[in-house]
Amino acid sequence: MYNHHHVTTYGIPVIVVPSHVSLCHTMVHSHLLHLTLTLLLFTHTVQVTTSLPSNSNPNGIKPPVPPLSSQATPTTTSTATATATAPKLYDPDTGEEVNPDTIETPPPPLPKQKLPDLTRITIHSKYTLMDGNKIPVLGLGLYHIKPGDETYFVVRNALALGYRHFDDAPHEGHTSNDIGAAIFDSGVPREDVYITSKISSNRLGYNGTLKDIKGILLTLGLDHLNLCLMESPKGGKIIETWDALNAARHLGLCSSIGVSNFNVTHLKAILTHGRLLPVVNQIELHPINYQRRKPLLDWCSIRGVLIQAYGSLFGGHEDIMTRYGAINEVAVKYKVTPAQILLRWGFQLGFQLQPKTIHEKRMVENTQIFDFQLTEDEIKYINEIKGVLHEYWNPLNEPVDVGDVSFGQEVVDWKKDEAMLKAKMEGGEEVSGGGAEVPVVPGSVEG
Repeated sequence: MYNHHHVTTYGIPVIVVPSHVSLCHTMVHSHLLHLTLTLLLFTHTVQVTTSLPSNSNPNGIKPPVPPLSSQATPTTTSTATATATAPKLYDPDTGEEVNPDTIETPPPPLPKQKLPDLTRITIHSKYTLMDGNKIPVLGLGLYHIKPGDETYFVVRNALALGYRHFDDAPHEGHTSNDIGAAIFDSGVPREDVYITSKISSNRLGYNGTLKDIKGILLTLGLDHLNLCLMESPKGGKIIETWDALNAARHLGLCSSIGVSNFNVTHLKAILTHGRLLPVVNQIELHPINYQRRKPLLDWCSIRGVLIQAYGSLFGGHEDIMTRYGAINEVAVKYKVTPAQILLRWGFQLGFQLQPKTIHEKRMVENTQIFDFQLTEDEIKYINEIKGVLHEYWNPLNEPVDVGDVSFGQEVVDWKKDEAMLKAKMEGGEEVSGGGAEVPVVPGSVEG
């Protein structure tokens, strides 16, 4: 046999015969070559009519790719490439490497809360919470606003300016004569107004929480809260109180439930006891404490817990706002106030905002943060602000006290317990832990 050299010309294989081969053999090969070329040319012509090469396609249209189901699975020939190196796992709180065999597989994290287009947001835009309910991106805090006429006119003015979210707390002393009456007199439908209130730290526990919610509604002249928060972990009984909030949600007393001033340790306690996480964690948050709160922010973010920021404007201290060059420089660039820079900073980091003010002019300014956008470098510049703000309490380091966890046990007939629970609440009787267990139903949303 001879060693033939194979050459490809325009995609057609050609056999090249060495020069020392005899003429006889060459003629035989010539006939064979002629027959081979004829067959190859015919085959190549058929292929060209059905699938042109990309370099000969004047329109650049590529042939269709067969579906994945029809593609052959490639055979792995090397065990070295088939075996991937397992990634190392690290504890998100300590940063230490952990053994994957010693931890339970967590559920996949919910997607981080994102807004589609930061340049098209208005005061009427809303975040979607984990339970499916929606909350306005901007609200008005009623912290330390005097009950009576002052609160009434603040709420009336805010409603006229487009505000639809108000954050309150029972210890502020507000009543149906200010918040409830302001909403009614404004003509804005109740279903368009979002009201947040809190369970005081000294009223935590199952019975205390249910009574407190009912008292809040009677005082404010409302039939339900849009969001009810556990004010802090300071009073203990975290799981017991959380089960009461779930009961109130199922009874229609509030649409969504959350917490305030909770750290990672308190939130982990809710998870380890098999309860759903709160949809909101309301904490003091501004550039001064941002770096210290970042581990908590990251923990909440990857689990879908929306951060509500209070104290965004340094407690209203303008001297502190103007103290920092990073804030002032950026404010000058965009021709806005330092307060507007602080609010825009928080908004672009994905926080729900509720600055407090009684002045109509500042109410208007606080809504004018949606027509400019900070750059990444400007946000990082503001993130690096250092200092201490002695304005609010800090119960994030309170010990974890779960209380009585029996109220969250499963029950067979929820309707029976619901009727009994309503009867006891209306009669002012206390609810005992053994026979009035209230289920925690994942994913249910009250209207």
